[in-house]
Formats: sequence, structure tokens, C-alpha cells
Amino acid sequence: MIDISLVVERFLLYAGLEQADGKITSLCQSSKNRMESLIKSTAEDNDDRLIVAAASDAFYQWSLLKKAVDEESFSSLRAGDITVKNDSDSVIKAAEKIRDEAFKALEGLIDDRGFYFGEVSIDDLEENL
Repeated sequence: MIDISLVVERFLLYAGLEQADGKITSLCQSSKNRMESLIKSTAEDNDDRLIVAAASDAFYQWSLLKKAVDEESFSSLRAGDITVKNDSDSVIKAAEKIRDEAFKALEGLIDDRGFYFGEVSIDDLEENL
């Protein structure tokens, strides 16, 4: 459904990198699989919204891992129009924002398997008695 090479290509754009290693490809594959498990069967193959969501999710995961392993390795990262220098927390916040916006764009493509849990007030109960 989603071509992994398109996800990796988009990831590289976000990360400001020129080529992917095995770790990056693995992160992208994992995010691609996650997206494919959530989407409706009627979704079109290689829908750009799915590619962006998978790549942004991989970029967010990569940012977290990069900080956990070596915070000093953050020197300069570019994600679209956003460039961040020497601040891992800012990179993670930017990656999270990019991911969240990409996920919002998936509305209508996600197979809703959740449920709603709400609250009922005493006033609501008394009115219905």
C-alpha cells in the first residue's frame, strides 16, 4: 500500500540527510507498517497523506532515539521550513508538531477502531429518571 522508498525519501527531507542507513530504513518501515495497520482498506496506494504521516512518525521516533543515545549529535536539523540548531528539545518539539499535523490530515483514511468514553453528570441522570 505504501512504497517504503517514498517514506524514506520524505524522512530524509525532514532530517536534512542525503542517504539512509539501515536504522533509518528500519524506522521508516516500522512507521509504514503502523500506518498500513490503521488505514481503511479503501485508501489509495501511496496516498501522499500516508507517506507524510509515516515519514513524520519515523522522524519523530528518530529524534527521540537520537537524543537518548547522544544528545550532542544534534547540530542542525531541517524539517521542511523549520531549521533547528543545537537544541534537541526544539528538534523533538518540531518533529512532534510535524507528526501531529500529518496525523490530522489522515482524517477519513483511518479505520476507527476506538471507542468513546465520556462522563455522565448526576443532573443528566436525574433528568432521565
